[in-house]
Amino acid sequence: MRYVVPGFRKLELSPIGGAAEGLEIRIVEKGLPRSTPLADASYGSVRALALLAILHDPSPPQLTCIEEVDHGLHPHAMDRLVERFREATARTQLLLATHSPSLVNRLEPSELLVCERDPDTGESLLPAVDPHDVVRMREATDLGLGELWFSGALGGGLP
Repeated sequence: MRYVVPGFRKLELSPIGGAAEGLEIRIVEKGLPRSTPLADASYGSVRALALLAILHDPSPPQLTCIEEVDHGLHPHAMDRLVERFREATARTQLLLATHSPSLVNRLEPSELLVCERDPDTGESLLPAVDPHDVVRMREATDLGLGELWFSGALGGGLP
């Protein structure tokens, strides 16, 4: 969390009253005079905390799906998160959706599956491009996978 959220120091957990047990989560950050309730924290901080909790679950489900995994996060945070995604695959299969060339640039060809819609039927085409072609294209250029995808070479673009 310290890498993903600059200035992050720690989490404070405090029991809250009520009919059911609960905890208030507060974020302690460098330079701020008080801790921040999670409800008032930035979207990116809350998103990063949730992602890291999912990725470090010691008993995850067999399949974990996350839509727009990079949403609200700084592109530099992706390096560390991609490392965590890879570690988590020892415990769960991950299916992550993104529209971020920055995130895709950090993937290996074997980790990428491009999806697009068939223009005639509207059905999803998986994969949009043969995975072997992805490897060949990546090896034949200095472009990252994100740039190849953004250029339209891997499919998955707008019509």
